[in-house]
Amino acid sequence: LAGIDSPFQRTSERWLRLGFQGSEPATDLRGAGVLGVRHLLHFFASGRGLVIIRENEAATHMAIPLAAASLNITHMLCSHLHLLEQAVPNVPSCSACTLVQFLRLAASCPSVLALIHSELLSALAERWRALGRADAALTLMHFPEQLGLIRSAMARALAEAPRSCIWTLPTLLMAVRFAGVNEARASAMGSPKRLSSPSARRSSRHGLFSAANAAR
Repeated sequence: LAGIDSPFQRTSERWLRLGFQGSEPATDLRGAGVLGVRHLLHFFASGRGLVIIRENEAATHMAIPLAAASLNITHMLCSHLHLLEQAVPNVPSCSACTLVQFLRLAASCPSVLALIHSELLSALAERWRALGRADAALTLMHFPEQLGLIRSAMARALAEAPRSCIWTLPTLLMAVRFAGVNEARASAMGSPKRLSSPSARRSSRHGLFSAANAAR
């Protein structure tokens, strides 16, 4: 993305273009870790990441911080599925039934976690884009609120996935995609009043990585 002829630089302002919080991307990885990097790479390898970067550059509203969104989703997804030693506050844990179903599917499809991540990240990007079109006042202070809505969609989709039979990958991804699309459609049909008030946004000024910061 930075250019084929450009040498790799661990510290560079170009990382901001990908949605990291600063010029040193490693500082953003304390929550999601190496798995967060793998999920972000998987998302770009699918082609979706580049599409969103191009949309960010063409948009007239605040661009979504893609890397921050990706790392947050990895962290909350792992917490929901009991894959972290310490659960993330404000992220509900899945039921034992959901966990068993997920582990069965992961045994036959190791990339299932990355695929769920991609569906949720795409839904969050669509929601952000719809809100940007509806309200020119959209800022990064709205990001934690929108991430929370996607978190709710994630928990609902996994909880409502078929319980009477073993999950299949198409069935699971369809459930996640359906929940995420519903969130995006709701934001598109909403008005600027759907965004939180300035006083509510000030309470979220602990940074974009609300889930990661809470677990530190």
